[in-house]
Amino acid sequence: EQRLRHLGLLHAAPPDPPFFRLSPAPGPVEDDHVPFLRRGVRVLHLIPTPFPRVWHTGGDTEDNLDPPTVQDLAKILLLFVAEFLQL
Repeated sequence: EQRLRHLGLLHAAPPDPPFFRLSPAPGPVEDDHVPFLRRGVRVLHLIPTPFPRVWHTGGDTEDNLDPPTVQDLAKILLLFVAEFLQL
């Protein structure tokens, strides 16, 4: 994330704290990923904190997504996977 932002390749306003941090969010998060964890499936849980006011409500729709942020996260994850797989 820092590298891409430094190169001017991310376009959403810089979040504070950054998208990714070394320390986990405070407290456990009960969500739809938990059944996978219980079955031993590793999970990359991407959710903003504090949780959006529409989280788990009828208003939790794509209209609440910020396209520049989604594009930035896609770039970050694409670079991560490419480096992880040594592509």
